Amino acid sequence: METVEHHRSEAGTHGFRTGSLRIFLTADACYLLLVFGWMLAMRPLGRDFPLLARPDRIGLVPGRLLASMTGLFGGWAPGYVLVNLVLLFGCMALLILLTRRLTGGPWWLGSVAAVLFMANPIKTEAVLSFAGVGDLLTGFLALLCLQVYAWSRDKAGRRYRLLPLGVYLAGVLITPDLLPMFLVLVPFEWTFFRKIPGCGKRLRPIVIVGLIAFLISGRWALPGAFSPARVLVPLYLVLYPLGMLPGNVAFFGRWPLLGAVCAVVVLAAVLGLMRKINHPLVTFGLLGALAWQLLQGHHAVDPVTLENGGKMLVPAALIAVAAAGLFHAMMHHPRWRPSVVRLSTLLCVAAMLCQGWVNWHWLQAGRLVSRFQAAAAETARQHPGRPLALVPDLHHVGTAPVYLGQAVRHNTPFSTSLPVIAVAEISVYPPVDIQVESHSRETSVISVGRPAVPPMVRPRPLSQDWWRNRYRSPDHIRLELRAREAPFPEAYIPYP
Repeated sequence: METVEHHRSEAGTHGFRTGSLRIFLTADACYLLLVFGWMLAMRPLGRDFPLLARPDRIGLVPGRLLASMTGLFGGWAPGYVLVNLVLLFGCMALLILLTRRLTGGPWWLGSVAAVLFMANPIKTEAVLSFAGVGDLLTGFLALLCLQVYAWSRDKAGRRYRLLPLGVYLAGVLITPDLLPMFLVLVPFEWTFFRKIPGCGKRLRPIVIVGLIAFLISGRWALPGAFSPARVLVPLYLVLYPLGMLPGNVAFFGRWPLLGAVCAVVVLAAVLGLMRKINHPLVTFGLLGALAWQLLQGHHAVDPVTLENGGKMLVPAALIAVAAAGLFHAMMHHPRWRPSVVRLSTLLCVAAMLCQGWVNWHWLQAGRLVSRFQAAAAETARQHPGRPLALVPDLHHVGTAPVYLGQAVRHNTPFSTSLPVIAVAEISVYPPVDIQVESHSRETSVISVGRPAVPPMVRPRPLSQDWWRNRYRSPDHIRLELRAREAPFPEAYIPYP
């Protein structure tokens, strides 16, 4: 592996102009506005309402920040999205600076990493959720830790040696989700700085403090804390951030050994790629993402709906750094050097189109929630003081967490609490097609189009029908629900 100084000495030797930081920051701001600017029209989704009602649930400092936003913006929705975009741009700026510091290459390499990170749909929940400020703050502080660590690593003196520890401690106090950062710094030190004298003097105190904090936090005792599936599957979703089909998830659930074999093959391929490229930025980006995820098993990311995908902000950034390292390695290869700019541009454009497609569905989901709130308010006006049935409670539309029941159970600047009882829960793929065929206090019959459930019929494994149906969800299902412990509310909220 090579050191930072080695890469700086090679910068510019192949005719690539380094460019200007101001130009690329401006360009990346334009890309950000192109992809997310129109999302200022976004409305809050169901998962936002309980957090807007109780901001302390996302942590002390992030909660106070969200409470301040609620007091400042009230029911003005663009303000919440604007704060998230400012934090997202801060992460992009830190990625540009970090990539430049670690490679000494042109500024556009950092811009590529920033755009790939910005346009990765896995972190959509953090950007478009009104309460996503906690995840964005964690990502910003994580990248700041890396930047401070790299900056101070070249300098001598006690204050520079203790500065990374101070930044890490302050970050953990601000948002405890930053705790796994001590493990990310291990491959960071080993990849870039192990040949510099004094290896370990900065890292050792951070690792000791991080391990103690991790043990005290009790996260290691939470269910699934070290589950291989919870650690590795989210990393796959960073590379394929559109979610898996329910049939595929059910298939691997029935055949876990096959899933383990696939994981081993993929890990072997990644290790082979790292050895082949032999670039420190690629090595650190991939190992750093894995190191972060090793302590994040308690945050389960749903492989179908990408729920909790906002927790993958740091791995998404580190894998984007690895992609920049790949392009930096290609710059030094005579065969690939002429195609570097073209290939990186195509990848960035593809990522932005993908993020734009996801944004559109989130925007439509926000409008659906607003229409449902209006329908619920009208139904409550027609049946004052009576409980209302929600048949069914729609949780996800694609990857958008609508959670219609939560949208009418809390008093926030965007909602009023109503006596709503969910009769059933379901997720669907867009467009939403739900019809209540009949409803009474004993039974409710509903028709659901494009439900996000595995196929009902299981063909013989490896048969032609098995391959055809494994990638499809049923186009339509009919559900007959019967009251058990208590009768259903007579009045129900119609779908808009």
